[in-house]
Amino acid sequence: MIPFNKLVCDDIEPVRRVMESGEFILGENVSSFEREFAEYLGAGYCIGVASGTDAITLALMALGIRGEVIVPAFTAYPTIIGVLRAGARPVPVDVLASDGTLDWSQVKIGVHTEAIIPVHLYGNRCQINVDAIIRPRIIEDCAQYAGRGYVGDVAAHSFYPTKNLGACGDGGAVVTNNFNVAETVKYNRNYGQIVKHFYQEVGLNSRLDELQAAILRVKLKRLDEQNSRRREIAEIYRRKIDLPIMNQTDSLYHLFVIRHPDRTRLRQRLHEKGVETSVHYPYAVHKQRAYKMKGEYPVAEMLAREVLSLPMYPTLKNEEAEYIADMVNQCV
Repeated sequence: MIPFNKLVCDDIEPVRRVMESGEFILGENVSSFEREFAEYLGAGYCIGVASGTDAITLALMALGIRGEVIVPAFTAYPTIIGVLRAGARPVPVDVLASDGTLDWSQVKIGVHTEAIIPVHLYGNRCQINVDAIIRPRIIEDCAQYAGRGYVGDVAAHSFYPTKNLGACGDGGAVVTNNFNVAETVKYNRNYGQIVKHFYQEVGLNSRLDELQAAILRVKLKRLDEQNSRRREIAEIYRRKIDLPIMNQTDSLYHLFVIRHPDRTRLRQRLHEKGVETSVHYPYAVHKQRAYKMKGEYPVAEMLAREVLSLPMYPTLKNEEAEYIADMVNQCV
């Protein structure tokens, strides 16, 4: 059986050192990782937080966003949760059928629009024309894109274990070139404390811990190599699979996603052939019970019915990728 994903952590020495140090919260590993990740991205500041969802919430809080926030109608639902927890109102917009990213032609800036959250889905970069965006702030959801080149006011990253840069637990980061935003996030992740026992604002308990930061420092050194390996696997899939592919050619391939009108049948047949798959995501955001709203988003709803994620991780062998591609073609 070829699993959908496989997590590997082959270096436990950083964990041992943290355990021996007895320093577990906001220590040297967190500050070092923040500096190293900012340098990797070419950004001014990085603030480690507890999750990618918290990164969105804290970014919105730091920018003072409480009005309408445009979001893609097809994304991981935590994008929406991050907006709601900041006290703002998500406004879904339909997406592109080609790669699932925000369809800018559908974006309508209203008098209450304060921000836009483009999501870099599946490792695909959402194309952002910043010259056309004047008033709303841009908070990039980079939960599925640990790559260089962000152009918005703030970028929110996730280090969930399955991500290209994944920890061995939850973790996230806010990345920005704005010093004031960075400082605000820094104290709001720690209850709103500027100094111990002095609270500037009502913040969150959202700190990246030392253990995860130590692991991320090791894995960051291997990120480019592992992204290259993902591209090699994707090339095998692209060469052989005869179905629509949701990934851009320059994707970082957090996921490799295809489309098929009878996804349930295809999944079952692949399972019978020993290939595990997953679905990202089976519901458009406006269909979620927690945030059910009226509106028509036909592309998002079509993708929710058809997308299927194939195994994609750096330790997947070439022969396994060849077999998976062959079975996809055989099972359609």
